[in-house]
Amino acid sequence: DYCNNEFFHPLFSGLMDFPPLITCETPYYDSIRSTIDAIDHLCDTRPYGYQLAIKGYWFQIFFTLFTNHPTKKYSPEQKKSLEKVKLILSYIQENYSRPITIEEIAQVCYYSKSHFMKFFKETTGYGFTQYLNDYRLAVATQLLQTENVSILEISQQAGFENVSYFNRLFKRKYNMTPTAYRKKNSIYRHKTKE
Repeated sequence: DYCNNEFFHPLFSGLMDFPPLITCETPYYDSIRSTIDAIDHLCDTRPYGYQLAIKGYWFQIFFTLFTNHPTKKYSPEQKKSLEKVKLILSYIQENYSRPITIEEIAQVCYYSKSHFMKFFKETTGYGFTQYLNDYRLAVATQLLQTENVSILEISQQAGFENVSYFNRLFKRKYNMTPTAYRKKNSIYRHKTKE
């Protein structure tokens, strides 16, 4: 149909110029985030027919992406870089809960440590450690909202080996402690363990 030919075929053919990361600096970040939050809420509450709403929200995400990025062919070098970034981000998603060294992640894409650090910074705009910590903190916010376990356990599940370091990074990013964040956002507001 029209949507498939006009939008999804170019997307799956690698013709869309989407960024590999959407960060709080991305102009449409708030729109994407609020849509994903709505999807999360539906998945938590599961009202009758919620699958229809989720499908609609996914179309809203695609609408936001398509209206903010022109159709464009990638050069072979750009495609190769994009595939490397996808590989790195997938590796982080699968392994964030354990220690990941720069040497280890560099080996995943067959780069030297120095070449990997330069490539990751140029491609994503983030240093690797900063991105990994931000990813783990995002995981921690979800756990704080949904898990009825201690802050120490949350920090460990999110991949932080040191709870003090976790607390410090969390407060720097979210301007509140993990405990305060949990009290404000947890589905277990009245019965959390600390």
